[in-house]
Amino acid sequence: MKKLNIIACLIIFICYASYSQDIIYKRNGEKIKSKVIEVTPREIKYKEFNFEQGPVFSIAKSEVTQVIYESGLKEIFESPGSKKSSSFSRFEQGQMDARAYYNGGTGASIATGLSTFVFWPISGLVCAAICTSIPPSINSLQINDPALLRDNEYMQGYQMQAQKIKNHKVWRGFVIANGVIVVAVVVIIVVLINQNEFY
Repeated sequence: MKKLNIIACLIIFICYASYSQDIIYKRNGEKIKSKVIEVTPREIKYKEFNFEQGPVFSIAKSEVTQVIYESGLKEIFESPGSKKSSSFSRFEQGQMDARAYYNGGTGASIATGLSTFVFWPISGLVCAAICTSIPPSINSLQINDPALLRDNEYMQGYQMQAQKIKNHKVWRGFVIANGVIVVAVVVIIVVLINQNEFY
């Protein structure tokens, strides 16, 4: 029984660990798995992927060749002697800011997971479909600069990326809830089979 509990815990951990990360590529070839918080003109601020509640680290942009974000967006940094600099459209900047600052979708993810547990699996699918069809509200976007709210190109990029983040969280809640249910069913079946062997 202890082995089954350990296996169930490992499966749940793997479901959570499958969450994607940003990768910072340094000029010396080192890769840093991280959650990028902010890119300033001189440095990149990030948290370690496996310890997002931990401190914020920073690295000089001159030490970095590129950052590949969870969404697949790639930001390339020229070498320090190069006259070129990294430039983005307002749309791409909106997407990057959403990655750094948007934290919504957690409530929708929890609601989807709970509805999956209660009425497996149909209500979870219905809840996930409803939650992913509703765009994030303007108030939940966490944009503090009113000028950015009036920039249509920036807002399109930000809202599109915020919707992707929300959808990812909702479907992850659905998958994790189903994973837990499947593990629980397997554990119950194994326990029942073991009990029948003793009689």
